[in-house]
Amino acid sequence: MIKKLPSRLHNLIRETYNLILVSGHIPEQWKSSTIIPISKPEKFNYNMVNVRPIALLDTFRKVHLENFNQNYKFQVGDDI
Repeated sequence: MIKKLPSRLHNLIRETYNLILVSGHIPEQWKSSTIIPISKPEKFNYNMVNVRPIALLDTFRKVHLENFNQNYKFQVGDDI
């Protein structure tokens, strides 16, 4: 989805991520997620043991965290 955006929006997204990194301020909407219960292949029968939680995250948050994790691993290495 993000790859198909015009390049000027790519620049805006990059600037926004850089501002987040420099300022250390994380947007409030990134600090929460929506948890959706998904039933396991067995019958649900209203038993919560047969449910697994799935967290729905904002797309830009996912992209930002993935980029951050890749850069962090590159800088620190596997010596954590």
